[in-house]
Amino acid sequence: MSTIRSKSSERTIEFDGNKEPFYDYAALLALNPDRTKLVVLDGQHRLEALRLLLRTAENRAVVANIEQPICIVWMPNTEVDANDENIVKNLRSIFVTVNNEPLRVSGHFITLLNDDSYSAIAVRQLADNWKKETAQNWSRLHLLEWNTRDNQSTDQRLRPFSITTISIIDNALRPHLFDTSFCTKLLKLADRAEELQEAAPERDFGGLRDEATRDQKFDDIVKEQIDAHLVPALNIMLRAYRPYAELEQKLGQAFVELRRRREQGNLSADNLNTYLQRFVYRSDDFQDELTKAAWNEFRASIGPEEEDRVYFFAIYQHGLLRAWLSIARLIADIATNAVATAQATKAAFEVYVGNPDTRYLAPESSYGRRVLWRAGRVNFSSAWAHEAWTNIQLATLLRPDVRKAFIDAILASNSDAERRTALDAKLAALGSSSALHYTARLEAEIGKEVEKNLADYFGGEAEAGSMRDLRTTDRDDFDQRVSKKARKVFIEAIAQLAIHLMRDVDQLDPSG
Repeated sequence: MSTIRSKSSERTIEFDGNKEPFYDYAALLALNPDRTKLVVLDGQHRLEALRLLLRTAENRAVVANIEQPICIVWMPNTEVDANDENIVKNLRSIFVTVNNEPLRVSGHFITLLNDDSYSAIAVRQLADNWKKETAQNWSRLHLLEWNTRDNQSTDQRLRPFSITTISIIDNALRPHLFDTSFCTKLLKLADRAEELQEAAPERDFGGLRDEATRDQKFDDIVKEQIDAHLVPALNIMLRAYRPYAELEQKLGQAFVELRRRREQGNLSADNLNTYLQRFVYRSDDFQDELTKAAWNEFRASIGPEEEDRVYFFAIYQHGLLRAWLSIARLIADIATNAVATAQATKAAFEVYVGNPDTRYLAPESSYGRRVLWRAGRVNFSSAWAHEAWTNIQLATLLRPDVRKAFIDAILASNSDAERRTALDAKLAALGSSSALHYTARLEAEIGKEVEKNLADYFGGEAEAGSMRDLRTTDRDDFDQRVSKKARKVFIEAIAQLAIHLMRDVDQLDPSG
């Protein structure tokens, strides 16, 4: 393809390692008829009408100034055999399928194709970063679920070796970063103030929200800051954090084993590798049973340990990212470096909440049963549950060992004691407020549960019947009895939490 170049054009194209200005509307496509064949998939009648008009000078004038957009699909691996009609047939079959079975943009693709959202742009850049990282000859994009079309499954990990999904990250970043004024600080937009002002004089970058400006120069600067600050921080939170780092290591070992089998001439391993290089994971898409068997063997050996499964729930990860952003916002006057706060948060959370041996997030815990968990299953149905999963993680900042790990990671060892003390106080205050928000919700949920399950809390069905009668005859007395019982259950629950957080019970009592 050749282009008409111009030194004044703002559009550029990469050519021989250089960026060359060009007029995109003046591009020319040159074809070698001995090596290339064009097949019309759609618009045959329109094409024939244009040909007829162009045959005479009189009619040619009718269409002289008409620009007809076309789409050319290039299939580089297609080879013409003795009967090239097969190519035409296959291409037209693709056209018929696309037109007869249209799919609306859905699932992860709603986010991936959204150019009007900085949050969506950030997720795309993270995905691109993971795709390009190919250490040990495998792409880290395998760790991210990005190609689910079902809207109901965008927050679900469908593969045992994936860490998270496009939607989980987007749903955390959009409301809790890009829709807040803190976004400007985290992305260090002030460092590019002059460039931003020149790119969009009417735009106040200090009030950046999750809406791309459509001003290319302005948005390009924001993208560069996302690449420089946000993407590396997300890499720490979603890959370096212990549960996720261990899963990535397992996947790497599986690829090493797959390569070993390929080098031994195993055809099914070679076929599976070809599919994985194209990010194809559905066994229905594999052409033979041996490849399907290789796929089942490949993925069977990978997955989080049973005690680590909680860290792979969407609601936990949403809370994890919210917790990191809350800490980063809190200490912005001390450290506005997104990477540094991510490193420190990772170090702090690995001490306790990210350590499965502590059983801090166990479903059977008396303080987690009604808020984090319902009937042994993770509670994600309530809007407040997302806040609860954030608060239970931040509450661990009440522990001195957790705060010390954070401070040691973010401040130099020779930092003055006054600065360390100030940071310690801020972290403890955040831990306290988060714990109290959590226990307030716990108390409310226990109250609802006691009233709903009278037989379980008042000694059996006979006593429950008496309580139901009391509810109709003396509501005040009924409420007092329920409240007294719920209060007792609540104090017992936060007593267990107090042990984890190294605090007295009254320090976790929202009414105390």
